Amino acid sequence: NPNYWAKDAKGNKLPYLDGLDYTFLADPTTTLMMAKAGEVDMVITISPGKQMVDYKNIGWRTHARYESNEVWVPDSGHADSPWSKLLVREAAEYAVDRVTIAKKFGYGYLQAPNQIPPRDTTAYDPNFSLARNYDVAKAKQLLAQAGYPHGFKTKLIVFPAASKDIALAEQQYLLAVGIQAQVEYPDFGKWNSYTGPQGAYHNALLEAPDLAQGPTGIGCAIFAVNLYGNNWQKPPAFMQALGAATSDPQATVSLVRATTDILTKNALLIPLYEIGFGRAERSYVVADFGRSALSRNSFETAWMNK
Repeated sequence: NPNYWAKDAKGNKLPYLDGLDYTFLADPTTTLMMAKAGEVDMVITISPGKQMVDYKNIGWRTHARYESNEVWVPDSGHADSPWSKLLVREAAEYAVDRVTIAKKFGYGYLQAPNQIPPRDTTAYDPNFSLARNYDVAKAKQLLAQAGYPHGFKTKLIVFPAASKDIALAEQQYLLAVGIQAQVEYPDFGKWNSYTGPQGAYHNALLEAPDLAQGPTGIGCAIFAVNLYGNNWQKPPAFMQALGAATSDPQATVSLVRATTDILTKNALLIPLYEIGFGRAERSYVVADFGRSALSRNSFETAWMNK
């Protein structure tokens, strides 16, 4: 559009590029082969982990941002569920070895999350003091105190796009403390029956992404309230804190943390591993935008130094 209105800080017309060609591919291996063959300049929406390593190994620059965590949403909303008991939910969090998951599946790109706000949000606390770190003995002790000295049977419902390998590792961690979890991999149609205002699941852990949906991290709480319906407890103190945080025009960090800390103290959402958005590009590509998801980027100021 020769009449496009935007200009950069120096008064130069935007965009710099004459055009963009998009190729949509479902297979990461095919995408990598195209990159190696010189058929593309940039690849967007790759996962931090092995895919990042593959592009780094062919000399491309890589970028990653961490704006979501995969979480468990225990069925705390039904009184007849073992997960309605705080001690059981705490036990499950102590049972999962998030550090090992990050090391094994992250290829140096993932860290073990111990709080609800992802690490690229303003509410993320590097000195977080409420973490429940891996402790099998503690998990077993809490289960016994809750009335389940020999554990119990339950279900682990995994988000369709989540890692099945990580889900199997989680299953083994739960089994080690006596929680026998049958893993279910629903398609998106079935998944929708578990979520939303009318969705329901019983005696289960729902594994799902908890999206920050913005820089503050309060979106994690909003997303959970809207998506997970009546399957989990929403204490009055939490709803009050959420109202204060969402009505604050300054997005005050302390208000966001007060909200998400209630979720952690009550183990209502249990963080498992980071979900990142990544991109990779050739050395001559100049693209100064921070967020990596395709829908969140503007290419107006991107150009190629070649």
